[in-house]
Amino acid sequence: DAETAEAELLQIAEAIEHSLGGDHPLAIAVASARVDCARALGDDERAAARAERLTHMTQRRAARLKAEAPS
Repeated sequence: DAETAEAELLQIAEAIEHSLGGDHPLAIAVASARVDCARALGDDERAAARAERLTHMTQRRAARLKAEAPS
């Protein structure tokens, strides 16, 4: 069910962020799945908060990639 999936995604997200960083593409994909789980559970407030966090993750990734790009 969605609650079990949510708990598993949280464990995966924490491991990915610890190992690879919060703006790694895999971390972003899991964060997106967590938004979907919150929506499936009907928790609009949680979904909105996670969507905002997801936006910040993608913005950090874009900024980092831009900074690392050769001039």
